[in-house]
Amino acid sequence: FWEEAREPLDEAVSICEENDSSLLAISLLNRAGLLLEAHREDVSDEMLASSLADIERSVQLQIEQRGERSDHTARHLRALACYQQRMGNLEEAEQNARTALLSVRQLHVIEHPLCARSFARLAAIILRAGRTDEAHKLLAEAGMTMVTGNISPELQFPALEAKARILSLAKNWGEATKVIHELNSTGDELLPAQLKRRKDLERICEDAGFEAHYGE
Repeated sequence: FWEEAREPLDEAVSICEENDSSLLAISLLNRAGLLLEAHREDVSDEMLASSLADIERSVQLQIEQRGERSDHTARHLRALACYQQRMGNLEEAEQNARTALLSVRQLHVIEHPLCARSFARLAAIILRAGRTDEAHKLLAEAGMTMVTGNISPELQFPALEAKARILSLAKNWGEATKVIHELNSTGDELLPAQLKRRKDLERICEDAGFEAHYGE
């Protein structure tokens, strides 16, 4: 399906190139993101290289428009780290994930969900690299920050989503399953959104090198 979905994104990139540089970075990120969800055997090396160029350019555009330390730049850096991780370039992935984490920690209280998401991506990369003890220390540090009393009500739900990532990477399946159920029961979402969240959680576990094992 990704080939069909790419066509309107190609058009969006073309339009933004001429008219709206602020939206160009997002369009490039979304176009590159299609290949992160595709099966590797369905994607040519040429397409992978093109998408890597897209996401690297999106990072540069965010830096030019918003600076090195912004939520938007950190988001694109996390996406680049994810892409590099899935392509097997763990060293550069780790470097970009650390930069994203440093940025959000300088911008937000430690309990902010963007901090937990950045912890999770970095931990997934380190787990994939086989440095289990280091990853567990990082996850333990992240786990100590998952107290939501210091953040605003509108961030409570994304904070729970980030908590599910941390618990999943720590292989705390019981607590992770409870959080998933809480998200499903309290979120104003349709079933496809719940299924996508579950898939995203399973995928970050796969990125880290193991399968997710949630309860019913």
